Amino acid sequence: MGQYADDTFFFLHSWDETLRSCLDLVVLFSSISELQITCYKSKAIWLGSKKGCGEVILPEAGLQCPD
Repeated sequence: MGQYADDTFFFLHSWDETLRSCLDLVVLFSSISELQITCYKSKAIWLGSKKGCGEVILPEAGLQCPD
């Protein structure tokens, strides 16, 4: 996890449950701080060997998945 200005980013090795856990923590943080993720501005991208595979990452989260 890292932050730059008002951007937060996560590098995850395995995405399914790990991403769900990260998003759960963000929701918890949001409930306390009243800061929220703007999902239509957020992106989930594959890196490494899965880059460009076209698989949507956690579709129920509403994250953009650019090719």
